[in-house]
Amino acid sequence: MRRELVILPLLMLLVAACDEMGDTGSSADPTTGGSSYPNVPLTELTVQEQAGYDALMTDLVGPDGVSGRLGNFWPHALSSVAIGLLYEPVAGVSSYEGAPQPSGCGPLSTENAWYCSADHRIYYDDNLLRAMYRSTGIAGPTVLMAHEYGHHIQSIVGLPQFSVQAELQADCLAGMFFGTAMQPPAGEADLRYAGATIFWLGDDEYRATEWFEPDVHGAPSWRSKAFLDGMLGDGTYCRDYEEWTERGTFALGTYRWLPGPAIDVREADNGVLVATLRDRTAYLAPYASPSAGTTALAYLPTVFDGWLGPDFTPVGTPIEIETGNGTSGILGGTGAAQGYQFADTAGAPQHGLLFVHVASTGEAAIISVTEPGAPPAMDLANPAWDPLANYLFVTAFSLCPPDGAGALCLALGDS
Repeated sequence: MRRELVILPLLMLLVAACDEMGDTGSSADPTTGGSSYPNVPLTELTVQEQAGYDALMTDLVGPDGVSGRLGNFWPHALSSVAIGLLYEPVAGVSSYEGAPQPSGCGPLSTENAWYCSADHRIYYDDNLLRAMYRSTGIAGPTVLMAHEYGHHIQSIVGLPQFSVQAELQADCLAGMFFGTAMQPPAGEADLRYAGATIFWLGDDEYRATEWFEPDVHGAPSWRSKAFLDGMLGDGTYCRDYEEWTERGTFALGTYRWLPGPAIDVREADNGVLVATLRDRTAYLAPYASPSAGTTALAYLPTVFDGWLGPDFTPVGTPIEIETGNGTSGILGGTGAAQGYQFADTAGAPQHGLLFVHVASTGEAAIISVTEPGAPPAMDLANPAWDPLANYLFVTAFSLCPPDGAGALCLALGDS
């Protein structure tokens, strides 16, 4: 779980700026993967700001438009999205300003960023990205360009690009880049504004719109969810968005939970949810509240004995999971995780991870994820645990706790 342990302490800041930026809405042309952000004021950066912005764009796309960090990330990361394909770079990246931009997809309007599948180029209104840079630092332009590169990956893989599924998948692919390629980890403000950018790009009129129309990108809750799935998971979670259909949240006591697009969910006894994704199964349940002031780490042994029982053996040392505070946290409250192993009814070895969350208001929820086989290592920091840890964190950070502190809670509203 090494990568998650690096990223998670900063994830609490992903959505702190959502209310600061608001939600402007977006639209896309059916011949391109693009996003429109109306009424962006003309932005003149200071000399220092302009130097920082120029350095960022050179870092992202390189002096030639293709050799920057984004272009260097995907040749290696493509295999997690589609096995056996060779990466093909974009034909170029072009900026424009003040007038419609000619392209292989026809004239592109101002205040936009686009990927044109006809000429395999990315186009962006420089004034739009300057405005985002002034508001968000490196995060806004990075997320937006990573999203457009996501459409290029869809073109390579042969995936449709003109639906809500495609837009959410591009958000997920952007999350992959932001969570993996921004190493050493981006600063706290960068992560905070990355989440705000994704929230901001959600369609304001989503609920009143036919969701499958090409000019709809998706609700803020789903855009936030897709970005987090890419950031905490891997390419397989992004492929799942090909099959996305809108679904609501599930009640988990006083919590709510938004499952991923390919997760099969059934309700078992005593309020337990059983969520299956390929060969991994997650069990989610509300749990009795601990005594006041008890942290998840201190509560973990009690939960382990009460929830799993004597047939389960702990693996590794319990780990405290940073979940933020009640105002800017991904979950708020406290969290902790513990590995375990056991034998199923046929005697076959199984292993898993138990996650405990205690909300700031005192309520608790638990998630255990299990897969076949013996534990891959006895040290939870060993990267061999990463695939199962990915599923645990993708599941856990889709919770909306009762105090409303989670990343998705702001976006979910009263849904």
